[in-house]
Amino acid sequence: MIVTILALSALDVLSYELFFVSSLVGFLLVTVLTAPAVATPAWRTRVRWFVALGLLGFALVIAGRIYATLAVLAVT
Repeated sequence: MIVTILALSALDVLSYELFFVSSLVGFLLVTVLTAPAVATPAWRTRVRWFVALGLLGFALVIAGRIYATLAVLAVT
């Protein structure tokens, strides 16, 4: 996550939305790449809740972007 903040800052595009989305993508990538092939440990099933919360947050970010776009279109 620190690398994400540094990269977004270096590109001068740091925002909460971009940080959240890029962190979520990184979390999902780590989750998939570290998944065991044979047996699933008990703690691993709880990761699904974090994934679900992350996807809910992503949906809220997208809904906010759509709302902002529609608000701009309604004004013009």
